[in-house]
Amino acid sequence: MDASSAVQENLNPGERCVASVDATLVQDWLRSSRLLSIVDCAGEQALFIYTCSKTPVICADDITLETALPIKGDFVCNVESESSIALPGADVPVRITTNETDVVFELPFGSKATIFLNELNKAMGMFLQRASRGATLTFNWVERYRQQLQELSHDKAQQDFFGMNDFVAHVPSVEQPSTEQLQDNNQQQQDWPWSSIITPTTDGTTPVVLPESEGFGFEDNFADLSVKEMPSDNNSQRPLSHASKDSRGSRDSFTTSTDDLQSESSGGGNVSDIMKGMGVTTPRPVGVRDGIVRLHMSKRDNEFTVMKPFRIFVGTWNVNGQVPSVHLGDWLSTDPEPPDIYAVGFQELDLSKEAFLFNDSPREDEWYRKVADSLPRKAIYKKVKLIRLVGMMLIVFAKEEHVEHITEVAAETVGTGIMGKMGNKGGVGVRLVFHNTTFIFVNCHLAAHVEEFERRNQDYNDICSRMLFKDFGSPIHISQHDVVFWLGDLNYRISEISCDDVKQMLNKNAFNKLFEFDQLNNQMRNQKVFHNFTEGQINFLPTYKYDTGTDDWDSSEKGRAPAWCDRILYKGSCIEQLEYRNHMKLKISDHKPVSSIFNVQVKTTDQKKYKKVYEDVIRQLDRLENEFLPQVTLTKLDFIFNDVMFMEEQSQSLEVINSGQVPVQFEFINKLEDRSYCKPWLKVEPSMCFIMPGDKVEVQLIASVDKATAAPLNAGEKMEDILILHLDGGKDFFITVSGNYIPSCFGASIEALVRMHGPIREIPQDLLFEMERDPQNSMKSVEAQFQAFDIPKEIWMLVDHLFRYATKVNNLFNQGGLHTELLQIRDCLDTGVPDEMPGSVYSVAEALLIFIEALREPVIPYAYYNKCLDCANNFVLCKQVLLQIPRSHRNVFKYLTAFTRELLLYPQENKLDGKTLATLFGELFLRTPPGQENASNRRQAAQQIARKKATFVYNFIINEYDE
Repeated sequence: MDASSAVQENLNPGERCVASVDATLVQDWLRSSRLLSIVDCAGEQALFIYTCSKTPVICADDITLETALPIKGDFVCNVESESSIALPGADVPVRITTNETDVVFELPFGSKATIFLNELNKAMGMFLQRASRGATLTFNWVERYRQQLQELSHDKAQQDFFGMNDFVAHVPSVEQPSTEQLQDNNQQQQDWPWSSIITPTTDGTTPVVLPESEGFGFEDNFADLSVKEMPSDNNSQRPLSHASKDSRGSRDSFTTSTDDLQSESSGGGNVSDIMKGMGVTTPRPVGVRDGIVRLHMSKRDNEFTVMKPFRIFVGTWNVNGQVPSVHLGDWLSTDPEPPDIYAVGFQELDLSKEAFLFNDSPREDEWYRKVADSLPRKAIYKKVKLIRLVGMMLIVFAKEEHVEHITEVAAETVGTGIMGKMGNKGGVGVRLVFHNTTFIFVNCHLAAHVEEFERRNQDYNDICSRMLFKDFGSPIHISQHDVVFWLGDLNYRISEISCDDVKQMLNKNAFNKLFEFDQLNNQMRNQKVFHNFTEGQINFLPTYKYDTGTDDWDSSEKGRAPAWCDRILYKGSCIEQLEYRNHMKLKISDHKPVSSIFNVQVKTTDQKKYKKVYEDVIRQLDRLENEFLPQVTLTKLDFIFNDVMFMEEQSQSLEVINSGQVPVQFEFINKLEDRSYCKPWLKVEPSMCFIMPGDKVEVQLIASVDKATAAPLNAGEKMEDILILHLDGGKDFFITVSGNYIPSCFGASIEALVRMHGPIREIPQDLLFEMERDPQNSMKSVEAQFQAFDIPKEIWMLVDHLFRYATKVNNLFNQGGLHTELLQIRDCLDTGVPDEMPGSVYSVAEALLIFIEALREPVIPYAYYNKCLDCANNFVLCKQVLLQIPRSHRNVFKYLTAFTRELLLYPQENKLDGKTLATLFGELFLRTPPGQENASNRRQAAQQIARKKATFVYNFIINEYDE
């Protein structure tokens, strides 16, 4: 979880965290960590300032609201000019001033500060525009927070929990202050920002700051271990003089006054004119130039970088749901020289239903402790990041001395299980910058079974396309890193040869000959997966499958052939693999762990040379920016996507060419009062970029209609959008995007579907749009021709196919289908051709779930959502609520729950149970209404709601329902 997510959990429904950035509060020489967040509520924005119990912020419990400042006429943000920054790594001083507050923060140099200050600028511009139109801006929601803080502050002051009165009394004084000094100091204490945190003294001595909490989260209380958390800046004591009010640059950055605003509000003009009339200049936000500077520096990095070798340990183990009952030293601590960085991946960490359904598992903490306790004692390691998705977990450690050189740490997850999101299969990734080299570690668990190698290929491609790191401006893909390590249970098997022949070759140590039948080897050779990746020579026994507790091959009835399921691959220059091995001594799982040691050449910085090059770059940029304006040439300004179809992407390219004399930063920006720069069905990659003179970048415009965006298009919403490409310091370009969408039964409403006696492609679009927009009136004209079905025929076709062919199929809803087959099923339902449903039963099962999730209105309409949650534990009340929903929705609910009861007649064959089905269909039948998503952001609250949904559906699975 990132900081913005942690803030979002603490907000009320209807409030949205726009951007967050770590900061340091500066008062004289005192420095303490803060988190700054811009929060939006109904078009009003405020700056929320949080104290941090630990950094980096991981969850909502790590932050406490300290104050909330409405972004309105008295809000001023002054930023020190870039020319005064000695190095690009230096923190950026920012002064925040309102009528009641005047404080200084330091923001970390880089893209996060850029994004944050850009959003702050936009918030200020939005306030100015709305105020100029005469809109009433009350900020009542902010005042409620402030009132709560005042009450809390009053209670704390009375109780004096931290003994501040005694502590201040012991601060030595130089002399007894006079009456005038006391009066001045009393006034100072009233003006001092957040006096409950920093208390000014009355004797002229340095004020003291309350010590911030050093409490740890669940993963941290390991005092007996040599593994420590990443350090926070809470106790940093680097001195910094408290600047005067004018020392941070002009106050014109965002300066406004209420009088000026009122005088301008009666007139017309755009925001820029209003701001100029008020004496406000639109600043170049701090950090916007960062990317251009970095681009120049990267071109000359050979002048100030030195390559140094570092040892990287990469390990993977499918633990088959076992508890960590053995020491892991035989896996993690077998090398004489302790590695500099560890990346340790697990699969099947927890096989319980609780972990699968709610992503909640005590095994995370248990295995983390065991790994931490098993690292080499010759070095002290600190945890860089831990990320888990159901049974996949990845932990990255680094030696203590390297931590200060690790930056831009982020983690992401991708579920590739059923519906493309269930976490039984998929991947988790951690990316970071070590010195000047970008690393990413990806731990995955791909689809099982010998014959499913195409599904494994699809899982790999899904992880590559969907794992995006969005905390650093434009999203960063896996392929954009200098060094990539891919580890996990890839599940590729040995095929086209019998199990007995496999074992005979292994007895002869004929690894090379056997490797010719390895599916991963063959898929890589055919360039189906892992393009440009390398895998070391395999000179060890297959890692799967063993009888648990032994080194014996699988002796079960299935008698699975041995296979190298667990693999480690890598991509990048200057990587040398030193070891690649399995570890036969660890026997608690049916898999053996694998590890590899790499020697990686990393770019390190010579600071003196760096400063010299940096100053030269700044001088060149200053000269160029004074002489030239940024200019670009676009190859195209109009894009038309023809015949866009559900779940089938279309892509077109736009070339942006820097035709000027200076480096250019471009960014696609939001239209006024829009929350995104493009419509939900459109994606732009990259959305922000820096281009050197004469260079060009290719931007991909992708039209993609999925279950979240299909419904409005089915109802007649046009595929039209205008993109604004903004040049920093230059003009804006307007790019028109249009297209036509081929309506699909995926994304239609139940009311419309039950009145379609033919495939949706045969329905005139005008009639279809009318049926979706105004079902009541359209019903009359349609019903005059023929009677409505009880349920949509598409749902019947999908369920009937599964009823005939899949009631006894194992893992029916645990394994996803192939994308190509899902498109064939879509066409079959939309056109009526062919008569027989194409694809495997797994693809049909996933198509059914996608169909239900894409419905314009869920099976249980939004209006009855809260009623269903409230009565979930009472079957009688549940039946009463169900009687209130529209008949067609009620019929679909009854039909699908009857199908689940049919599946439960064969639990031995299909391995399904009522609770799993209730949880799966509960999320589909009871979708959270728009606007209520924020109310269930907290992990515990979300799990509680998920359980209520499951309970409601479970009542109807175990009890036959008859009206």
